[in-house]
Amino acid sequence: MSLVVIAAFIFSWSFALAQYTNQEKIPGAQPTQIFEQYLKDIINFGFATIGILALFMIVIGAYQYLMAAGNIGKVDSARDTIGSALLGLILGLCAWIILYKINPDLVKMNLANISQLSTPSTSTTTTGSKPGPNAGKCVEGTGYCAVENMSCFGDQAKNASVVCNAESGGVVKVGGDKCGGTNVSYGLMQMNTSCHDLGIGCTKAFSCCLGTGGCQNSNCTVISSELADQCKTAMSDPAKNIQAACAEYGRSGWSPWTQAKKCGVI
Repeated sequence: MSLVVIAAFIFSWSFALAQYTNQEKIPGAQPTQIFEQYLKDIINFGFATIGILALFMIVIGAYQYLMAAGNIGKVDSARDTIGSALLGLILGLCAWIILYKINPDLVKMNLANISQLSTPSTSTTTTGSKPGPNAGKCVEGTGYCAVENMSCFGDQAKNASVVCNAESGGVVKVGGDKCGGTNVSYGLMQMNTSCHDLGIGCTKAFSCCLGTGGCQNSNCTVISSELADQCKTAMSDPAKNIQAACAEYGRSGWSPWTQAKKCGVI
């Protein structure tokens, strides 16, 4: 139990720069050389083990109780076994609640939001108002767009890296479509704040969803400049941008990204 809690706290810290290889395989998980994924597997395995062992001990305790045949000593022993198993379940639940209170993403396993992204490995500029030099190219990205930073996409991590590179070339602060002269698409994955809530109500900052339903720059207006700026700041953070992209992919697949079709991802 202590191992699970300790690992969970470590998981919430910045360990993306750590290099870890040749680790032991976690039961029920695929081998990986990504340290964040490895700790995620440990936590999942730990909570699963708590539930399985508690259920096993409850069954043992119930069997002992049935076989006690009125023997007070054996009945008390059976009750102790069942009580200990239930206590283990309660402690496991408390650990889950504590982790959720510290950071809900510890329980949801949203790696892109919990950990820091890997340091860009190239000399490509990582911030700016223009796309990176590799933008538009249908190849796996490096730096912030590297495959290891797209683990929340699961088996689509490589495709996500390609789309990220094609959308921004790995540049963090990139403006895209404009609503009344104000940029609405930002960051690595060019998240459209006029069309996607992104967890902070971004769509309420604009009069319409730019780029769909006939809403063009000329007839789109900014309703709340403050909210629009908040969305810009949030989507300029590489981790939050990727997390929002993961959530949008979970709802709509690759259809919101024009570069996904261009690169043959869809």
